[in-house]
Amino acid sequence: MGSARLTKISAVCSTIAAALIISAWLLSAQNGAQANSTIYNPYPPGILPPDLNSEIARVLREVDNIEARAIARWQALPPPRF
Repeated sequence: MGSARLTKISAVCSTIAAALIISAWLLSAQNGAQANSTIYNPYPPGILPPDLNSEIARVLREVDNIEARAIARWQALPPPRF
């Protein structure tokens, strides 16, 4: 009785594992097909600036500047008194 039950359980587990592997393969195939299509852009033409990468870099530089000033001010604070 024990080996028959073990055989049935292993058959069910093997079937589930095969189904998961096949579904993962199918999903990766779908994602590969979508990678070849154009990049999704929800904005109408003309709203985004043509030099978007340089604008992002400028904003990141400003954020780094603000963060550096905040860290310098934080480090200039006197130690807390308890």
